[in-house]
Amino acid sequence: MFLQRITETAWTLSQEMYDKGKFSDCLLVREHLLTAMQHVFGHEHTDVAAGLDNIGVVYRDLGKLPEALAKHDEALRIRRSKLGDDHIDVAKSLDNIGLVYRDLGNLAEALAKHDEALR
Repeated sequence: MFLQRITETAWTLSQEMYDKGKFSDCLLVREHLLTAMQHVFGHEHTDVAAGLDNIGVVYRDLGKLPEALAKHDEALRIRRSKLGDDHIDVAKSLDNIGLVYRDLGNLAEALAKHDEALR
């Protein structure tokens, strides 16, 4: 219970930082949260995948597109293995990957990922 409250508080703090455009500070908090989640749940847990996806969003907003893509790809791998291809969280990861490809200028790959997310 205590760990859950700390995690929720840290997440709220990171979201406030994100909403204020303090992406570097947000990233630092989310990376610490991810490390804690990996320690508690292991590296293959769906909550870890959510943390990876959230970090990927921040990297994208910082313009660090290769790092964003790596985090989203890892989140997708975990989600597919734990939830199956038809789960909404798999679609969310695919959509995030599509956004990164769009930002990289690879519109064909972006469209392919968005199409895959809709299936």
